[in-house]
Amino acid sequence: MKNLNLKKTISITIIPILSLMISFIFNEDLSTGGSELDFIETFPAVLNYANGELTEFHHHTRHFPLHYLILSIPQSFFNNVFFTKIFYLIFSILIPIFLYLNLNIIYPSNKQNNLIISFAILFIPYFRASAIWPNAHLTAIIFLLISNYFFLISKKNKNFSLVILNLFFFKSLNLFYSIILSFFYLFFISIF
Repeated sequence: MKNLNLKKTISITIIPILSLMISFIFNEDLSTGGSELDFIETFPAVLNYANGELTEFHHHTRHFPLHYLILSIPQSFFNNVFFTKIFYLIFSILIPIFLYLNLNIIYPSNKQNNLIISFAILFIPYFRASAIWPNAHLTAIIFLLISNYFFLISKKNKNFSLVILNLFFFKSLNLFYSIILSFFYLFFISIF
């Protein structure tokens, strides 16, 4: 397939990103308020981490603290919920980027379709609500996509150092988020 031209690439990527930014400005929550409520109820865990209090997170959430540690970084610098949400919105753009990279390894001849599929995710209501109102599930998906990318690269190149990076670093971060993701860890270990 021909390489993507610049105008198509820009429109395929910029339009969904601008749409997400506009939705952020209007505090869109297509989950009928559930994402916003979850963010408000778990934000005290972020504040605790931003203030150096590394205990008591379990009073605010049932998830492991990786997501809240990530959110506490901008919160500790800016001490502002708006900037923390902007940081996470930008962080969540890693999902279509790494999905595109994964798809390009699996389907290298369909770059344009891979790009369309990857950035179409920005229109899915679940993604939008979880990116605008930072949600721990997106953090897990980000690290899962990153680890899968390194898995595919290491499998393609038979590079053992990437296998180690994949299995111990990114899988550890996924396990730190949720025990459910340990099934992916076991799958990747069984392949190698």
